Amino acid sequence: MPRVAVVHADVNAGGGAEAVCAHALEALAPGWDVTLITWRPPDFGKLDRLYATSLSGARIAVRCVGKRGHPSWLAWRAVYQHAMAARLAQDTRDDYDIVVSTYCEIAARPPALQYVHVPHYSARLPSELIVGVPRGPVGGAVRRASRVA
Repeated sequence: MPRVAVVHADVNAGGGAEAVCAHALEALAPGWDVTLITWRPPDFGKLDRLYATSLSGARIAVRCVGKRGHPSWLAWRAVYQHAMAARLAQDTRDDYDIVVSTYCEIAARPPALQYVHVPHYSARLPSELIVGVPRGPVGGAVRRASRVA
């Protein structure tokens, strides 16, 4: 069975990108060996209620990058979390046949599929269009962690 890594910072956040992730997981689960790479454990029951999916009974492995109780006061945490999850996906790339991002850009060798909900890292965009990554040392650390700039 082909192996796929789905990268998403926090699928529990409950927004549009999380809906994309939930439906991608549901679509892939029957025919793929699916691993969700994320910051904290997903609540599949909550996702099923929010998005009318059937993830609770699906075979989906979860690899968590961070800890529960991460500091919620960090305005850039989702971008950082996604960067770290994307980095784990890149570092373990040989474990998967394809890597899928359902939040924003990742620096992944092909084959990869990326749903860019809002561009966060792209060095090709003018700086005023890059959202979510603060300027200065913090933004530099996030960009280095993501390995995309």
